[in-house]
Amino acid sequence: MNPYTSPNEQSDMEAKDNPESHLNPDGHPYYDLVLKLVLWGESRDDVYQRLAVNGITGGIADRLYAQARTDRIQTIRGDYSRKFLMGVGLILSAVGIFSVCWFGLGFIPRILLYACFAVLGIGSWKSIDGLCGYLMAPSKTGSVADET
Repeated sequence: MNPYTSPNEQSDMEAKDNPESHLNPDGHPYYDLVLKLVLWGESRDDVYQRLAVNGITGGIADRLYAQARTDRIQTIRGDYSRKFLMGVGLILSAVGIFSVCWFGLGFIPRILLYACFAVLGIGSWKSIDGLCGYLMAPSKTGSVADET
């Protein structure tokens, strides 16, 4: 008997008879455990072993792991897309300030020129880091909390 299911829900044994019973893994009682393990960076074998100890094997375990892995990738990509957008914003602001001063006013103070170059460098670094992290999200290892 599973203590996390109510008497009205199907058990895992009944789910084996009806493969359509757990199409949405988000509602599964063990999904939060699997998601937590995947976000912490636990290996696939450790997650499957933990599920087997709890009586979840086969296709249900595969779907739970796949959904948790997809959520992990979305979380990582969300963090890196914010970094990328911040970098693009810094680049645009540096170029905008330079353009307004150079073309609009006809001159630019030396300190403002140095500040524009510094902001452009920081923005370039953040945008490249964000783009690389976004593209490399499926291959990232370790805890998601270490990245942010």
